[in-house]
Amino acid sequence: MKTTQLASNQCQNITTPMLLSLSMTGLTFCGADVGGFFRNPSGELYTRWYQAAAFHPFIRSHAHIDSDYREPWNFDAPYVDAIRDALRLRYSLLPYWYTLFALSERDASPPMAPLFYHFPTDERTFAIDNAFMVGDALLVHPVVHVGAQSVDVYLPNGVFSGNQEINVPVDLKTIPLFYRGGYIVARKGRPRRSSAMMIYDPYTIVIALDDADKPTATGYLYMDDYHSTDLSTARLYRMQYASSTFKFTRIEGTNNPDTPLIERIVIMSPKMTKPSRVYAFTPDGMKRDIEFSFTNSNGSRSALLVLRKPLVKAEDGWELHIE
Repeated sequence: MKTTQLASNQCQNITTPMLLSLSMTGLTFCGADVGGFFRNPSGELYTRWYQAAAFHPFIRSHAHIDSDYREPWNFDAPYVDAIRDALRLRYSLLPYWYTLFALSERDASPPMAPLFYHFPTDERTFAIDNAFMVGDALLVHPVVHVGAQSVDVYLPNGVFSGNQEINVPVDLKTIPLFYRGGYIVARKGRPRRSSAMMIYDPYTIVIALDDADKPTATGYLYMDDYHSTDLSTARLYRMQYASSTFKFTRIEGTNNPDTPLIERIVIMSPKMTKPSRVYAFTPDGMKRDIEFSFTNSNGSRSALLVLRKPLVKAEDGWELHIE
């Protein structure tokens, strides 16, 4: 299901409310004609539209036959560069999108949803229709006004530094995107020409911890053969962080020896201190130290722990421990 007709700022502004309405009424695979179907968008409008569409369930650039050619490379360098970045971000999140739609088939939960769907007790979210959640983990506030230098973003409680409105400075490449504390997202970080070429690429696991005294986070990852309806190839994994331990557990399906490796694990925390050691317990019973880096550039609110080359597969039977 697609929306939007005109290449105008007004039509782009109403795209998010329309898609949220469709999502909440069961039409979850929805999107907008990037740039509008009729007329010709400016470079900045087209860029902002692509940046928003990178987080829509369905993304497509589509226009009337009489419209100007609007392939991204027909625009000047600042715009084509920003569009390329947005599309690479979209591709990197395809494992997350694939998982969201697999789960949506089970319980009808919308992959794209208004804030009040995920924060039903926060009355400030009831009137917000210019921002949305992608799954449980990501909050997106697209920049929709041409010439904008900042946007006001409301962050519900849940460690986005939550329950407050913040002003986010933006330039042409900025997409206000926030991870929700307590959730885990699987990504892939290698630029490819198509999603088919990404199948065996390694995963990056992003863990955003909550602000509890004993922080936790949970997420899911779904895999199958990516080209058929043969559910015998389907596997569903639970990713769970608790008590300084990360576990990757298969909860449905059977082992697949071709499952990709995990090449990086990124942990974001409002309370983390630098660990002395990180190690993995592997299925063969081995205990192996993991290389890591730690940064804390703004006090305890922005700690970042990056674990490199854990050399484990995205498969059942291993744990990661942080001391």
